[in-house]
Amino acid sequence: MIPSFSVVVPTYNRSADLEASLRSLQQLHSGVDFEVVVVDDGSTDGTATCVKAFDDLPLRYIRQDNQGVSAARNRGAKEATGDFLTFLDTGDKPAPDWLATFGALAVEHHAELVFMACRVLRVPSGREKVSVPRTGQVFTTAPTKFLPGCFAMRAELFEEVGGYDTSIVYGENGELRIRLAKALEGRYDAIASTSTPHLTWVVNDHGSNASTPENRYASSLYLLDKHREHYAARPQLRSQQERIAGVAAARLGRHAEARRLFFASARDWPRDPTNMLRAAASVSPALQRRIWKAGGSSPTADI
Repeated sequence: MIPSFSVVVPTYNRSADLEASLRSLQQLHSGVDFEVVVVDDGSTDGTATCVKAFDDLPLRYIRQDNQGVSAARNRGAKEATGDFLTFLDTGDKPAPDWLATFGALAVEHHAELVFMACRVLRVPSGREKVSVPRTGQVFTTAPTKFLPGCFAMRAELFEEVGGYDTSIVYGENGELRIRLAKALEGRYDAIASTSTPHLTWVVNDHGSNASTPENRYASSLYLLDKHREHYAARPQLRSQQERIAGVAAARLGRHAEARRLFFASARDWPRDPTNMLRAAASVSPALQRRIWKAGGSSPTADI
C-alpha cells in the first residue's frame, strides 16, 4: 500500500514563488494520499490571501511569528499527519509524478528514507544541471547534495533524529543528513533512490539571504564542531566543509583563518588537486582578495 505524504512548505514573504509551487502541487497525479502544510513564518506580503486561492488542494495554513526556515519546517512536521514527510521550498516545482515516485520507492524497497535526482535551475542565468543522489553506504561517507523536495522520510524517522537544527541558518539540510546517516548506520537497505529527476530545484545565481559569507562561515564551523567524530571518520566530507568555511573566511577578509582552513582541507583530502591549489593561493592575502572577492555569496563561486 502506498503511504500517505505530508508536504511541508515553509514560506516567508515569497507569495509569488509560493503560488508557483502550489500550482505544481495541483498537477500531482491522483492515487496518492497527501496533504499540504503551508507554514507562514511571519510574512507581511499577502501570503494568506495567496493560500486561500488554492481551496482545491488538501491544504492547511499555519501562521507563526518569524523564527526561520528550520523552525517553520519543524512546526509543519509537528502538525503533519502523513506517514512520510517531505519539504518543498517556495519556488521549487515538483513533477506530476513526484509523490507517486517517492511512494513507489518506499513500497518496493520497504524504505524509511527515499530520495531522487533533481533538476537544478539557476535564475536568472537559466543554467541547468541534474544533481544525482548517492545511496546505500555511500550516502553516509561521500559528499552528496541533500536538497528539500528531493527526499522524503517516515515521520517517525524525522522525529527520531530530532528534526531540523534551528541553531544554524545555512547548511541545515546537510546537518540533518548527517544525523540521518547516523540513525541509518548499518541499515542501508532502508534507503532507496532514483537517478531520474522529478523536481526542479530553483536557486538564485547570487545566493540567498541565508548564504552570506558570515552564515556560511559560522555554520560550517558549527558543523565541524558538532559532528567532529562523524567528520573524523570521513576525511573527504571534512575537507569539503573546511573548504566552504575557508572560502567564506576569505570573502570576509579573514585571511589567516582562510589559510588555516584551506591547508586543513588539503591535508584531509589531498586526492583533490583543487584543494592543493586553494591552499597555495591562500598564502597570499592579495591572491585571496582577487580570487574570493569580499562580500560574494554566489553558490556558483564557492570554489
